Amino acid sequence: MDKQFPVKGVIFDLDGTLLDTLQDIQAALNKSLIFFKYNPVTLEQTRMMIGEGLDVFIQKALQDRPHTAKDTLQFTAQFVENYEQVWRETTHPYPGILHLVQTCITKRMKLAVLTNKPHDFTKRMLRYFFRGSLVNLRNNPFQFYRGYLDGESVKPDPDGALDLAAKLKLPPINILLVGDSNIDIQTAKNAGMISCGALWGYRSEQEIKDAAPDCICATPSELANKLLSVRCVI
Repeated sequence: MDKQFPVKGVIFDLDGTLLDTLQDIQAALNKSLIFFKYNPVTLEQTRMMIGEGLDVFIQKALQDRPHTAKDTLQFTAQFVENYEQVWRETTHPYPGILHLVQTCITKRMKLAVLTNKPHDFTKRMLRYFFRGSLVNLRNNPFQFYRGYLDGESVKPDPDGALDLAAKLKLPPINILLVGDSNIDIQTAKNAGMISCGALWGYRSEQEIKDAAPDCICATPSELANKLLSVRCVI
C-alpha cells in the first residue's frame, strides 16, 4: 500500500541505483582473483556479491576458495588497489538518472546518498559523475552523502539513513529512499522512510517484490514522473 506522505527529500543508493559500476567491479575482482591464483567470476556472480559492504563482498568472493585470515586482508588490499585503477573505465550513470536528479532539484527536494561502498570511493565517484555540466550545476547536487567508514554500521542498519535525515533537517516520513536491493528497502523500513525499489539495478524483480517496498519503478524516468506529480506523493 502506498504511503501518503509528501516527498521532500530523496536518499539514493549508489551502486546499481545511481551508477552502473558492475563491469569495473568485476574487472578489479577478477584481476585480484587471478593474482591469487583463483578462478575468475562471471558478471552475474559479481552482481550478487554487491550491496552489503566491502567486508561481505570479499567474504563472498573468497567463499569456497581456500584462504586464511591473512589471505583475506591481503586480498582486500589487492582488490582496493585494483579498483583504484579501473573505477572510471566503464562506470556511468544509468540512463535517465541525470534527468531524475534534475527533476528532484526542480521540485526543490533535498538530496543525499547512502551506500555501503567505502566512503572515499563514494566521495570521488559523486564528484566525478555528478558535479558540473552533467547536471548543469557547479556543485555536487547531493547535499550530503555517506559511505562506509571503519567502525560504522552498514545498511540495513538505520543509523546512516537517520543521520542523513537529521542533516537534511527532514522527518524520515518525508524522505524517499531509493535502492535496487532488499537491503535498501529494509533500510528504509527500519528508518521509517518511504521505500522505492529500483528495477534497473543489480537485483531481480522478484527480490524487490519480496521486500515489499512502498513503490517499484522500472526506470529512473518512471520515478521522475512520479515525483513530478503535484502532490509529490509516492
